Amino acid sequence: MEAMVPIPLREAIDEGCFGEETPLGEIERRLDQYFSVEPGVTRASLMNLAIYTEHPETLAADDESLNRITRNHACRALLLGILPDREGLSVRCWIKARCQLGPDGKGRLCSEQVTFLLGGDCQSCLTNLVFSHLRSDLPLVMWWRGELSHHFQESLYTSIDRLILDSSRWAHPVPQFAKIAQAVTAPTGRLSDRRGQLLVHDLAYTRGHQHRRAVAVLFDPPAARCFLPEINRIEIVHTPAHRHTGLYLAAWITRQLGAELVERVGASYHYQRPGGGRISLSLLEQSDGSAAIPSILLEGGGGRFEVIASAASPLLEIRSRFGVHQTGSFLPGPGQTDEDLVNDILMRGGSNLLLAQVLPRMAAML
Repeated sequence: MEAMVPIPLREAIDEGCFGEETPLGEIERRLDQYFSVEPGVTRASLMNLAIYTEHPETLAADDESLNRITRNHACRALLLGILPDREGLSVRCWIKARCQLGPDGKGRLCSEQVTFLLGGDCQSCLTNLVFSHLRSDLPLVMWWRGELSHHFQESLYTSIDRLILDSSRWAHPVPQFAKIAQAVTAPTGRLSDRRGQLLVHDLAYTRGHQHRRAVAVLFDPPAARCFLPEINRIEIVHTPAHRHTGLYLAAWITRQLGAELVERVGASYHYQRPGGGRISLSLLEQSDGSAAIPSILLEGGGGRFEVIASAASPLLEIRSRFGVHQTGSFLPGPGQTDEDLVNDILMRGGSNLLLAQVLPRMAAML
């Protein structure tokens, strides 16, 4: 198995990055032992949180992601690294505690972490071995890094309550979205929401949360809202890695306007309103800039409404000009890292119904 371990991962293991290596059958006993002998330590868990990756060379970075998330969310953390397929089956495990100072500044609140490195035919491992180490009375949130592979099967996703993914990293998004569509219709036996279905969060969608809020704020004034039926041109600028965020924003805006897609020509989309009006939407790529969405523009009826990512600060500038009115202000921008976005998702929770409504419109634009 050592020959299959990438060098960066082998170095992380040698440095003790994942804690104490532990036999599979000893995991729970050793965790119980640690928390029983360490003074002033409280075992805290609000959820099971798993990070899954089939790129083991990134496992140390994923471990650091868990470190950042557990500062705000106490959990039973699982880090799941899958080695390339090989004959036979191999499992290595490590345990450690991630601790923060308690409210009194003396005691420590600790999340427990179990890291698995799996090789060979690990599908049965995921369902029969790994998930036997969940806190059974708590929901399971899984952050799936990368493509949805053949390991994303019903026996796995029906054990998940909340799935976090990032479609902007997918090389072939159409079949990937088909897998998601199938997964959300399968009932789950775990805690989930009252519908008993898998809840999905796409980081590509979450990156546009503050932009959606900014567009809504632009049309809060009644005088501005009167221009909504007049909007006939939309322009969304995105950076190369964030086309899906731009597509989600386009799908959300046109849904709010009640318009349906009738034609696509390259990066231009044409929509029809129920009353017969037309909307032209352009999705433009900008190679420079750190923001996922540098700007959004809506025009029509003599009105102009803009959301602009500030180059000098993590803020969104909103501008509007209609009639004799001209306004401008700033709003908080989106999270800067994937961990920020995951923290936001875990903080808000909810059933994420808006994504479920927007996703089919977005997928039709791919």
